[in-house]
Amino acid sequence: MSFDTKDISTAIDSITVSAEKVSVMFSSQEKVYDYTFTGNLSELVSELEKFVKEQHLSLGRYFNNLVKDGKLTQMK
Repeated sequence: MSFDTKDISTAIDSITVSAEKVSVMFSSQEKVYDYTFTGNLSELVSELEKFVKEQHLSLGRYFNNLVKDGKLTQMK
C-alpha cells in the first residue's frame, strides 16, 4: 500500500508499506529509505490512512517516534 504525502507533509513525500517493510521518501531527498517494522502493521496503515484524510499529526515526528521506540529499524 502506498501513500503519496508530498502535498500534505513537509517532511515526507511518500510511504510504501508491504509485509514488514516500510519505504519512506523524505522531502528534498532523492533516495528511498527502507525500514523493517516490528509492531501491528494494520495500526500503522490505519494511522497513515487517517493522516492522508485528516492531517491529524506531524508525520515526520510520528516516524521519528517509531524509530526511537524501536518499531522502525533502517535496513542496511
